Amino acid sequence: FEDDGNRNLVSIEWEADTPPGTSVSLQTRTGTGLDTEYCFYKKLGSNTRPLIGTGDDHCALAGSPEAEALAEKFPKPGAGAKPDRIDTLEFLDETKFSAWSETYTDPGGSSITSPSPRSVLLIRATLESDDPDAHASLRSVTLSFDEPVANRLVGSLTPTRVEALAVDQAFSLIVQLDTLQLGMDELLLVPPAGMELARDPAPLLYAGTMEQLQDGQDLTAQARNLRVLLPPEEASLGDSLHLSFAAIDRDQNAEAIRLDFTGRLFSSGGNLNAQLRNSHSAGGNWQRIDQQRNSLVVLGQPAEKELFRDLTILPSVFTPNGDDRNDRIRVSFTLLSVGAGTGVAVEVYDLSGRLVRRLEEQRHRSAGPYAIPWDGKDDAGHLVAPGVYAVKLALIGSTAGSGIERAEALRSVAVAY
Repeated sequence: FEDDGNRNLVSIEWEADTPPGTSVSLQTRTGTGLDTEYCFYKKLGSNTRPLIGTGDDHCALAGSPEAEALAEKFPKPGAGAKPDRIDTLEFLDETKFSAWSETYTDPGGSSITSPSPRSVLLIRATLESDDPDAHASLRSVTLSFDEPVANRLVGSLTPTRVEALAVDQAFSLIVQLDTLQLGMDELLLVPPAGMELARDPAPLLYAGTMEQLQDGQDLTAQARNLRVLLPPEEASLGDSLHLSFAAIDRDQNAEAIRLDFTGRLFSSGGNLNAQLRNSHSAGGNWQRIDQQRNSLVVLGQPAEKELFRDLTILPSVFTPNGDDRNDRIRVSFTLLSVGAGTGVAVEVYDLSGRLVRRLEEQRHRSAGPYAIPWDGKDDAGHLVAPGVYAVKLALIGSTAGSGIERAEALRSVAVAY
């Protein structure tokens, strides 16, 4: 698919016949245009041969001196001294296209994750079958796109490396605005797994030239009023910042915007997802902000890797007798340096080494603060005997290859009646 101009790609859906045991999935990649190859032929008796090339299957690329000279001399096939035939082939230059996207599996509509807006979209369909006598068929593909906020949005984050986990860190996101179209009045920031975005201190937004928005400049005149909104449905998983501001359009001659915000990283980091939109446009769709050379990747690189920080058990002595006073303990800690989907287990042992209670907690975004309670009961629901118990904290899963040496932590607690 090639359009005559950049479009903000929104979603893709399709209709397919998928008998049991078969499936259809799609992928996309986007680019700025297709390149052209010309091949000029000259007739020699009953045969033809390429006028340019190192072999029968190689022709001059458009733009090369040889091809340009022939294109000027022989603008199109015809009589006289012109070649007998000119073949034109459009082909994909890998350096101008993104990699294939993640696999889209929802035929009812999946958000396109390839860079956008772009002028060229390629679609790859994969049809699979577990049964040699059954096959899937793809009947139609529908694309949804609209006018872009700008021809291109390119973002960069400072800093991209965080040396201290679980502490507040100031960040600056600068987005260059290449030829505003619809303009924008909302920004959505979604951090990588294991990162929290702060509402206090409040984020700050500025608009102006690239020179005006650099560090060390007085940004007072470039400041914009911000309002924090509830996250939209598409950002419901994990933390996010949804910000509203007075519209920035092409009449204001803004080259870029700058967002100063505070975040706290608990994990090894990942990609920061940033999007802009004009909420008053017909579609009101988000346009993703591009990055160059991982300029929107946050990396946690502490000097020493640790897993559990600030582990405390309060109270250290408790009496689970049902009088609502000191009836339970709370195992509090901060989990660091783990990816999404990692679980945590709190195991309670008596002094003979017998496991009496195992408590698990698993989150979509694993890193961050925890507070896991224990009510003094064993796995069968009976109150344990008075005495001293060992409380072990461990990950559910392996930490091999993570560089973390201490994957467990141990504390003690006393039960009294």
